[in-house]
Amino acid sequence: MGLNSMYLFLIIFLFLWTKNSKSFSEIHSQVTHGSSFKLKCPIKTNNHYLVKWYKDGKELCR
Repeated sequence: MGLNSMYLFLIIFLFLWTKNSKSFSEIHSQVTHGSSFKLKCPIKTNNHYLVKWYKDGKELCR
């Protein structure tokens, strides 16, 4: 029972985290394909990261 609730919490946490971080899979696919980003620096997320995306999708500024 405890293990199941732990998995449930993890799933909910991951869902909220990806929801807050502007669709993690979308960002990851853009990075791997090297397409240009619409995001600009600085961007403040719930984790207080300042992120800058360049057109090649490789450089970040924090």
